[in-house]
Amino acid sequence: MAGKCVKGTLMVDYVKMIKANPKLNWQDFLKPEDWNIIEGRILPSVWYPFDTFQRCGVAIFKIIAKSNVAVAKLWGKLRAEELFTVTYKSLGESPDPISAIKKYIAIRTTFTNFNMFEMEIEEIGPAHIKIKSKSVEARHEGNEAFTWQVIGSVEKLIELTGGKNVKVTILAREWQGDKYTISEWSWE
Repeated sequence: MAGKCVKGTLMVDYVKMIKANPKLNWQDFLKPEDWNIIEGRILPSVWYPFDTFQRCGVAIFKIIAKSNVAVAKLWGKLRAEELFTVTYKSLGESPDPISAIKKYIAIRTTFTNFNMFEMEIEEIGPAHIKIKSKSVEARHEGNEAFTWQVIGSVEKLIELTGGKNVKVTILAREWQGDKYTISEWSWE
């Protein structure tokens, strides 16, 4: 498939949520070409158009999450539970949170055929880091929600690899015009 694409690994949950809620008003957000994909079978290793993925994500955030970033973060944590204990089990079995996050950043690059969401980690201490991220479409309406999903995923990964009482502070917000989103993390 030509153009920007995402693996079915990313699409499958979005499609499940949309199919599980057929009476909601998805038409305000989704195009006919999106429905051709949604009504088909999503395979984890197949490539799907990024635009469809993005529209599905925005629709779910607006309709199901009611634009609540706390819900987006929670969804990221719930999705990470399965990803890091089943699909990418080696991440959840990493010896410490920092090495797990480094592996997660490397694996994320395989979910797309382009660099959708750059992430860099700065180690401040054994349980203290900063993550600098940049989205391919920083000003897109889905950027904030997607960022909070990723934050939820990272928080769950820290917990799965032994971190307790995880704290995250957002220092810069790409969706508000900053060059990057910068988050500072600490845990016990």
